[in-house]
Amino acid sequence: MEKQKTKFRTLFSKTAGLLLVLLTLSLPCFAMQFSQPVELGSSFFGHYNTTGHQIEGATKINVTRYLHPVKKAYLGYDKGYATFDGGKLYVHYEGGTQPLVRIGSSDKSNTVQVPCGSIYKINTDQGIALYFLNGDGYGYPSYRLIGKRADGRFVKYVEGEAIDKVYGFRWGDQTFYSFDVNKDSIIVHYHTFPMNHSVKLQWDEAAKWFSYAKI
Repeated sequence: MEKQKTKFRTLFSKTAGLLLVLLTLSLPCFAMQFSQPVELGSSFFGHYNTTGHQIEGATKINVTRYLHPVKKAYLGYDKGYATFDGGKLYVHYEGGTQPLVRIGSSDKSNTVQVPCGSIYKINTDQGIALYFLNGDGYGYPSYRLIGKRADGRFVKYVEGEAIDKVYGFRWGDQTFYSFDVNKDSIIVHYHTFPMNHSVKLQWDEAAKWFSYAKI
């Protein structure tokens, strides 16, 4: 009798375990959802006219030094920082002849180095704030996607040049990058005469990173 009870308990345990696995597999897996982008402003670098960093739409501009002290802001900023998104995002610029900036938090150790451009914010339903940087239109015409994770760290998820090389996209005077947000995807459009291309950026939950695919 005791053997039968033990056998029954073992069979019940296996059956319950199998049902739990099947139930888990049948549950829907929801991808990260994105809000529609909001343009915050821009940080452009004057490559050819030595005009320094041109800041637009900033919440605050802290100027340590102008590129040309006499003409001041007319020819842009040389050193300092600007904040966007109500002070949540910092852009640190460190020289009027340096096209790269550090973008992220007030603490430079929690920033990523990128060429900037137009700055768009995209909220998510998983506690990650995304910032899409649409290229500056000069020496760095591509795009980037950086994010502030739930733990507060800033990371660079996507660098457009790497995707350009994978798919053989070549930048020329006719290239223009635009993008759309469609619920769980960010679609980047390449307009390069005479062809148009699009790439889908999507969150990979397993990798905790963004994947991409040409569409």
